[in-house]
Amino acid sequence: MSNQMINQVVELIGPDRSNSDDFPQLAGPLRDLGWEVRRHADPATGTLHNLVFDPGLLESPTAARASAAVADLQAAVDAARERFPASGGRIVVIASRDYLGAPSRTAAAAAGGGLVSAVRSLALELGRAAITVNLVVGLPVGTGEGRSDLVGARAESLLPWDITAAELAATVAFLLDPRSSYITGQVLHCTGGASLLSSLTS
Repeated sequence: MSNQMINQVVELIGPDRSNSDDFPQLAGPLRDLGWEVRRHADPATGTLHNLVFDPGLLESPTAARASAAVADLQAAVDAARERFPASGGRIVVIASRDYLGAPSRTAAAAAGGGLVSAVRSLALELGRAAITVNLVVGLPVGTGEGRSDLVGARAESLLPWDITAAELAATVAFLLDPRSSYITGQVLHCTGGASLLSSLTS
């Protein structure tokens, strides 16, 4: 386990988002956990320790946006890699449970599967630079009877409540923490057990 002090600054990046508050499922809850949250600037300067890439797959992405997720991730990493210090850093990617298969969400499912492969490949590529790359799979925050826009996007959780933004952010923070520095190339499901269920339940 690394004895590096926690660097409590994280940059968020994703398509069509102009500031950190455009990441409602992450920005506020990460701040509540003590993180200083910044929108990844383009071009960005200065040392980078923690980068979170959220392509919006937990929302209702268009097919075009979903299809661009892997290319957007690669572009973000290419632009950011020189900003990481010699001691390395953390990259966390957000995807949806759809990658296991989801009726009427083919583009999002394909994008999620592509991100899983991309994260594993980037972990292999960046490991010697001490940069970890991991993926958090979530469900849309607060889904249920009141979210008719996401009907069909949510596989039923095994737990008796809907996922909260705080739970999703805490999972991301776990992978950003230097005490998780020996974890890379992994997929961590924060889905209340939905990953165990058939794609036909989504």
